[in-house]
Amino acid sequence: MLRIICVTFVFQLFASFASTQTDVLKTNGDILIGGLFPIHNVGANDSICGSFNSNPGYQYMEAMLYALDRINADPRILPGIKLGSVIADTCNSALISRQKTRKFIKIILVPESSNFSQLVSVVGPMTGLNDKDVANILQVFRVPQISYGAMSSDLGNKESYKYFFRTVAPNQLFYAAMASFLGKTGWRYVALVYSKSIWHRFTAERFKVAMKDRGICVFSPLEISQYTSNIHLDKYVEKLVSDDSKPNIVIFVTSTHDSHIMLAAKKRNQRGNKLTFVAGVSWSNRKSITQDFEEVAVGTFSFGQRQGSIPEFEKYFHELRYSNYTRKNKYWIGEYWQETHQCNLPELGIATNFATNCTGKENNAVYKEFSPVQVVINAVYAIASAIDTLQKHLCANTTRLCSKMRLESTQLLLEYIKNTTFKDACLMRQNHSTLNRN
Repeated sequence: MLRIICVTFVFQLFASFASTQTDVLKTNGDILIGGLFPIHNVGANDSICGSFNSNPGYQYMEAMLYALDRINADPRILPGIKLGSVIADTCNSALISRQKTRKFIKIILVPESSNFSQLVSVVGPMTGLNDKDVANILQVFRVPQISYGAMSSDLGNKESYKYFFRTVAPNQLFYAAMASFLGKTGWRYVALVYSKSIWHRFTAERFKVAMKDRGICVFSPLEISQYTSNIHLDKYVEKLVSDDSKPNIVIFVTSTHDSHIMLAAKKRNQRGNKLTFVAGVSWSNRKSITQDFEEVAVGTFSFGQRQGSIPEFEKYFHELRYSNYTRKNKYWIGEYWQETHQCNLPELGIATNFATNCTGKENNAVYKEFSPVQVVINAVYAIASAIDTLQKHLCANTTRLCSKMRLESTQLLLEYIKNTTFKDACLMRQNHSTLNRN
């Protein structure tokens, strides 16, 4: 059974989300679904966007657009009704996530005219603390939300987060799995490395509690970030490999970047192969973590969500071209194009060190690493399925929107989302998945 927490909005485009901006992408529709994705990483502080986040941020965003295209082309789901979207960049920041969510709410409350596209639900954002902020806002205005990445156990409290669902398992299942694994290996002492962020600190503390409950001692915790020096990392690794009184087991609660630099530190130490890494969901088979350190990563135990290949999405993604991209906002695909193909798009106005200009027609099949995008696709299908059932219930004599459906509150949609059934994106021809509120 899949667990789903998503934020999805259906709403009229408001002036604050003008199509000329680079932090929002809109597609037209009779009903709109809101999307919150970390297209960029957080910058120097919580109010600034940083580097482009190709994987998973941009890829997750394209997965939502792919799902909407597929639904709109399917005569079995909402025939006569087109789903659109308003997708905003959260920059993986709690502050920016709140700002974008408030703009969504403003669109719901202040429509431009009486004949508007409704905003009814939201997909995202990605991380647990961002989702708590977003969920608190959406709860007040009774807007259903489905998250594709929030794993905080607290979000399973339905008294506090009635409108929250997710397509990923909550953290406590990973704590239990990792603790069970460590217990069966007989390891009773483990080191802990975690990234310098509110979410990673929170997760690390929860992990410590789970280990303590099972009689496992967590020692030598280390907080790292992109500013942690190699000298500091090397001293930490040397400390671990030099202590023969305890097993050399290191638990990772780290970002992609920080996992990568820890592998580099292990490689620099001549006795680094003494260390055994146990990694959480952040690894998720990411090649960006192990690139150039594949031999160092051998033997790592990694826990993650169930994943599967979606050939149709991979084909869609490989066929993307900047030159003929039809979405109204081409800035994000432009950033992706420059980063992936190591070339310049002068019209973007982004300074790079690349020597050549892009044609926009480069072969996008060079991109081979795919995130588990089914968590996003499942969220979109869950919402679409619920809207489809709601429309059939309220508008029995038409396949289009009726006045009664326009007037109904999102509370009614909530009940349909809670009871919807849909095909899992990875198992379209085999199984069905149901939404879970935990």
